[in-house]
Amino acid sequence: MKTLLANPDNQQFIEQVHQRTRNYVKSGIWASISLDRLDRWIDQFDYYQYPFLGAVLLDNLLFKSKAQVLATLEWLMTCPDLCYTFASDLALTKSLSKKQDPGVRLVPAISFDKPPTKSGFYVLRLIQRLFRIYADWLIWPQKVIDWSPGARLLIIVDDFLGSGDQFKDFVSITKLETFHKDHPEVRIVYLVLAAHADGISAIQHNYPFVDVICADTLGKEYHLFDGARVDERYQRAVSAELKKHYLDLAKKASLPLTGKVGPFGYGGQCLSYAFEHATPNNALPAYWYDTNNWEPLLDR
Repeated sequence: MKTLLANPDNQQFIEQVHQRTRNYVKSGIWASISLDRLDRWIDQFDYYQYPFLGAVLLDNLLFKSKAQVLATLEWLMTCPDLCYTFASDLALTKSLSKKQDPGVRLVPAISFDKPPTKSGFYVLRLIQRLFRIYADWLIWPQKVIDWSPGARLLIIVDDFLGSGDQFKDFVSITKLETFHKDHPEVRIVYLVLAAHADGISAIQHNYPFVDVICADTLGKEYHLFDGARVDERYQRAVSAELKKHYLDLAKKASLPLTGKVGPFGYGGQCLSYAFEHATPNNALPAYWYDTNNWEPLLDR
């Protein structure tokens, strides 16, 4: 008896997905991925005899290019949710480009021990260049507690909010709760390109004085193997068998099966979401995890 994944029409689907993603690479939409790297990644699924699984992972991948990231940051920095206390949507970014203190500071959501390659730094640099922000209005996390004269708005920036665990570390090292207690008049915003609903809920529960603003919100339906979304997309019940085959692939390819990352990414969120500059570890490890038996498609 044939399994669902051996359905005769799968080959056409697989070929269509491969052709479409190769076109993304050739056209520069997926600029950071080479055609050779894509083909090598696809070949691994053939080698482990799970070509349909590989096609599903490609078909569901939400990959944000640098151009998309820049457009998203432009929207975030001028959106009404962030700028409602200013005279206009453009007033905030204009004030940040001037030498007169606007009472606003931007800070990357990083820990002291993290290298300057972390995404918080990268996002902050993009915002600075995009709006020509005066360097004095960008501060290090350890300087937050010392900032007070004319304080009005603190914007914490990053690319992705997953479980909220990293933000918990940020709150600790910056003494953010103490800062809020001493300066309740300062609005504190966590500005991210994308956020998982679990992370948003965690921050709202643990730090209700922090407003989370994001462009993309990923709910539990973005868990690739949760059932409903994938089964509906492919119009048949494939999620359970896909999950089983993914776990078998992970074992054969030496992808993580335990630990903080685990088989489905940090927090078990099982996401198919990435940026050109980095991939959240909440995404499925098959996209980004490198082993002796597996070459990733994306950079971490």
